[in-house]
Formats: sequence, C-alpha cells, structure tokens
Amino acid sequence: MRRHEYQSFIAALLARVPEFHAAGMTVFDPERPANGSGIAIDEEYLPKVPGREEALASLGLFIVVHTSYLEGEADVAPNGTASEESMIDVSVVENGKLNRSSSGTGIPIERAVDLIKEHVTGQPAGSNSKFRVKSSTRYEPENGVMMETVVFQRPYVTRPFVP
Repeated sequence: MRRHEYQSFIAALLARVPEFHAAGMTVFDPERPANGSGIAIDEEYLPKVPGREEALASLGLFIVVHTSYLEGEADVAPNGTASEESMIDVSVVENGKLNRSSSGTGIPIERAVDLIKEHVTGQPAGSNSKFRVKSSTRYEPENGVMMETVVFQRPYVTRPFVP
C-alpha cells in the first residue's frame, strides 16, 4: 500500500467497524456536506474539518483521518532503497452530552479509540496491516467536547525508479 492510500484505507476500514456502522457512521461525502456522516478524510486540523459540526450535532461522535507524514531519518541502502517510518493520525471528537444520550451513537470516546486501535492494527481479527500504535493523546474537554488523537506508524519503503 502506498502512503497516499492510507487515509482512504483507514476511513473505509472504520466505516466497516460493526459498532460504527450500526450507529450510522459513514465516510463524509463532500457532495452532501450536511449528512453528519461521522468519519472524515481531511488535511486540515481540527476544528476546521468539513462535517465536524454536523456530526457532533447529529451523532455526538466524529472521527477524522489526517494526512500521512514521514518521521525521522531514512535508512538508505547502497542500491538507493530508503526505509522510513510513516505516520498517520486519527482524531476522535466527542460531544459527550449528545453522544452518550439515546440520540447519540452510545459509543463513548474511550470505546471509539479502542475500536480504532484494534481495527487499524488488525487486532483482534488477526490480520497484519503493519500499522502499529505509536502514541495516544487525550486533550482537555472544551465546551463539553473531548478529543483524543492516536498516532499510527508503519514502515515505508521507497525504491529507486527504474525506467
């Protein structure tokens, strides 16, 4: 899998998580911005992500898969092959009052983060996606909204172009 495919791969994977699917969470469609889908792919950082406010108002839970990036120095082999660590952040935002009510998804932010970690890393299903959790950061609630970001890392190899 190439780095430019990570976002759509992870977003589609999360939309298939049974608990998220049952709660009506789908991948945000920019053609229908008010659909309150709950899962978005975006390069912007919160709170600017399209669909965020609609999802928090309708579902109480919002997940955004950010752009991947490379971290650290590359190990370069004599043949020019470079090995690096690719990172991708997934943020979960919860309007706890709505989300934990009968109108929300009923999936607390802690459970949502666990589900994301399990499914992106391939556990407990056992598939080896090669993504692993690097870190997880919880942010202080602001105006009743909580956020936690999980950073996943995956080895990434670039081979020289040979025409």
